[in-house]
Amino acid sequence: TNLKMKKKRLDLPSYTYFISCVDTSVSESIVDLVKNDFTGDSPPHTILGTTTIPNSDAKVPSAVRKIINNEDLSVLTETIKKSDVIIYDLNSSSHNEIEYAIKLLKMTEYEGDKVFILISNVLAWSNTPLKEKKEDEDEDEEDLPEDDDEGEAEEEEEEEEENVEAFEEE
Repeated sequence: TNLKMKKKRLDLPSYTYFISCVDTSVSESIVDLVKNDFTGDSPPHTILGTTTIPNSDAKVPSAVRKIINNEDLSVLTETIKKSDVIIYDLNSSSHNEIEYAIKLLKMTEYEGDKVFILISNVLAWSNTPLKEKKEDEDEDEEDLPEDDDEGEAEEEEEEEEENVEAFEEE
């Protein structure tokens, strides 16, 4: 018998991605990972983004449908609100813009889930001020018992000396 295999159609959802600084190598790699233009059965994802220098002629990946001017807050706000996945790179994005996006997402009501991805590395956190100890924490540390390792070592030495002396007396 001649069996015909039907090609199973995958109905994958199409998402709108907002990726900051799509002209950087990190964001370029992310665009390559999230674009789904290789699947013929599902609609491609929509990728929107900003550049490191607004209104520049920076080279951006071809999968990016539209470049958003991040200096125009009304356009940036609407773009973030309608995006399903928002990706910021802490190394190349404006910290003020990232903070704005986080506050916008916290304060806005929307249908469905939103995914916020913040990319960082150790160098991005090197400028973070060190946490200062509060006076209460210093007092708590003073209340802790001191490390008694030295006292135990002295006791063991004394016991050893007594054992040696007792052995010598025999």
